[in-house]
Amino acid sequence: MSAFEHVMTLSSFIFALAIGTILLSVATLVHRREQVKLALAPMLWMGVVFVIQINGWLVMYTFHDVTRWSYVSIATLVIVPVLLFMQAALVVPDQSGSLDLAEHHRRNFRYYAGLEICAAALALASIGSGLLFDLRDGKAPNFLFVAMPLRMVTAIAAVIWTHRWVQIAAPALLLMIGLVGFFNSSLPLVRGG
Repeated sequence: MSAFEHVMTLSSFIFALAIGTILLSVATLVHRREQVKLALAPMLWMGVVFVIQINGWLVMYTFHDVTRWSYVSIATLVIVPVLLFMQAALVVPDQSGSLDLAEHHRRNFRYYAGLEICAAALALASIGSGLLFDLRDGKAPNFLFVAMPLRMVTAIAAVIWTHRWVQIAAPALLLMIGLVGFFNSSLPLVRGG
């Protein structure tokens, strides 16, 4: 087993738990649909967090040829998925509680938006400082240098301004960034290297 495979195993488990949390919650919403009060903003946030989980896992492939790891890079590649798992756990309503999505969003959006800020800031700092990539070798995905600050600013706007349109526009923008990120993150796999 290579060092990459070893590090990726733990990160992949964490991402799988996060994705499973969101999918299970969506299934619960369908099963208990008579009790659900839908709202656009929290549904968009669920989509955002789902796409971020997939992108996070896909971006990890960038490290497949790394042979030497530092303690900081290993910690970062575990901490970021943990932050994203917590985001997934907080973005979905409690399975046994109220399924009023607007109320759940009102009570919790600052937590999952805050985790978005933290995860994006940690990833950006790690990449920018060279902890995850040697910037001279051109391995750092350029898209991340645009996407991470934009994700952070958008999430900060969602935390600061509680107006309904901001609460819809922020996750909609994050979802668009995430979908562009999906294609960008998939390129190394599609191109075969």
